[in-house]
Amino acid sequence: MKKSYYEMVVPFTQAAMLATKKIAPPTVPTRLDIPGRRFIFDMVCSEAGELVIADTIVDEIDALLDIAYYCVDSGIRHGHGVSWSVELQDKCFGALVKPMEKEKVATKLITLNTSLLKATTIAAQNNALHTLINYCNLQINLLGYPMEPLFEAVANANNRKIVNGEVKVNKQGKVLKPTGWVGPEQDIALILEKYSA
Repeated sequence: MKKSYYEMVVPFTQAAMLATKKIAPPTVPTRLDIPGRRFIFDMVCSEAGELVIADTIVDEIDALLDIAYYCVDSGIRHGHGVSWSVELQDKCFGALVKPMEKEKVATKLITLNTSLLKATTIAAQNNALHTLINYCNLQINLLGYPMEPLFEAVANANNRKIVNGEVKVNKQGKVLKPTGWVGPEQDIALILEKYSA
């Protein structure tokens, strides 16, 4: 049985929250405070910048996947993920394959991201997170690939940062990569190759 995006990300989020705040994710939705919204805003802007300068399709897709991952993670950290059935349909997958207009996509991501920054209610924040995830899904589909196996590769790579049920964090709360950690790029490349054949 396939996992939802929530199920793929929750082990990492739980380990990170226990390492930094010594608490588990909430089971009911809570509002993202200004620092929480600012964190997502900064991460999405950073990944949109990586998208613009990406040299390969693997790097382009990795930037989009990272944005979606940050949104799912943030949803879980604020109890939104409990009610999510983030079962995105890869509806357009293969229907209209076209090269990505990276600057246009990055601009749209930042516009959508600004909506999240301004959202003050739980419903508006939940909607903004979903909209960002769906937009990343659409862009990956328009390149001719399904998002689900690619997202799972990113989730699996992040879950490899969990060692003996724990993650290590720096003073800023950023989860550190353990010795020998391998990122998702090779897995992404293999998936792209499979769907390009």
